[in-house]
Parts: sequence; C-alpha cells; structure tokens
Amino acid sequence: DYYTVSIASWKPINDIILKGQVDYAKHYPGYGHGDYQVLEDSVETLIKTDPDVMFTYFGDVDVAGHQEGFSVDEPWYMHEVEKVDGAVGQVLGALKKRQY
Repeated sequence: DYYTVSIASWKPINDIILKGQVDYAKHYPGYGHGDYQVLEDSVETLIKTDPDVMFTYFGDVDVAGHQEGFSVDEPWYMHEVEKVDGAVGQVLGALKKRQY
C-alpha cells in the first residue's frame, strides 16, 4: 500500500536495479541537464504526490569523479559535489514542507 518513487540520472538504477519495484520510476539522461531534471522532478514529486518512499540519484558527481578523480584537489569534482549538496538541500526543503 506504499507509494514508492525512484528518480535518477543513471539509467541502470530504474532499468535493472529497481526494475518493477517502484510505482513511479523516471530516468533523466545527460550530464548537467539530467541532474537538474532529477532535482525538479524530486521536489515536485514530494510536494504534489507525497510518496512514502523516494530514492533520488544525482549522477554528475560520479561522472566528474570517474573522469577527473575522486579528490578534494580536483576542481570539477568539487564543483559537482557542491552543486549536488545544494540540490540535496532543496529536496530536503521540499520534504520538510510536506503536509502530514
């Protein structure tokens, strides 16, 4: 009876790992734009549909880390970490605004 959601910018999450396990599964491809769409859909989903369980995956940090290195000394990687940190803050803000 739970409403479950998975919103991701990495296709295998919904196509393989969670295939058939969630009520709403959405994939937004593409570096940069995909994570932005994940953010927008996650916030909207929390506000409008009030899911019981929601998984959100932002992939740009992983892309930057694989290409440049997972290090605080890598500017692109750290930029993506900061960007996703802000996105997580927005998702948490939407979570806190839900009506119970």
